[in-house]
Amino acid sequence: MLYVMPNARRRGLASYLVGMVERDVAGHEVLALELWSDTRFTDAHRLYRSLGWVQLRESRYVDDLSKSTEYHFVKPRACPRESQDVQVVDRTERGVGRRSTG
Repeated sequence: MLYVMPNARRRGLASYLVGMVERDVAGHEVLALELWSDTRFTDAHRLYRSLGWVQLRESRYVDDLSKSTEYHFVKPRACPRESQDVQVVDRTERGVGRRSTG
């Protein structure tokens, strides 16, 4: 989970923290990173897109204290030559995964 307190925003902290995660997986065979973000955090969505994350059409309802809906973001990583065909998992609300390529 990443949340920057309002009084600490607009200082590059979120970009730095997201970058730390991306750098941490750089040496591993990670095909993609994914995150979910509350639909109300429009500034965060703008930041993620500016950092190369792709917002998918998929969303999910979270049955927690805030009763929020979240958007799904993914950032494809460089793939080894032998695995250029990346599979994206589409998780439905029923918890059943459907795989699609591309």
